[in-house]
Amino acid sequence: MSPVAATLEDISLEWARDLLGLPPGIAGSLTTGATMANDVVINQVLVSFGTPEKTRAVIERIQQEGICWCGATVRHGHTAMRISVSSWATTEADVEASLAAILSAAAS
Repeated sequence: MSPVAATLEDISLEWARDLLGLPPGIAGSLTTGATMANDVVINQVLVSFGTPEKTRAVIERIQQEGICWCGATVRHGHTAMRISVSSWATTEADVEASLAAILSAAAS
């Protein structure tokens, strides 16, 4: 990754943490997921909740509730939650419901 891309990723992740109201210690990464029929360049966020156990517990709770889709992944040796943050069908209400589910799962 170029220094410019790394800096842009850091800034974007800081914005995402602020937008989601997440604590500064939560790590993340941006991934691509574009298709030929879709102009989305960045549509997934990876979030870690400190420890692999906590991250997996948050993912399990969100999946059980069925509010939004998320899955587990490992990036650079860190367990993370992968969540899609955009789609042609995503509404603001979808984002708010997903955020509330994630924050609730992380708090418990």
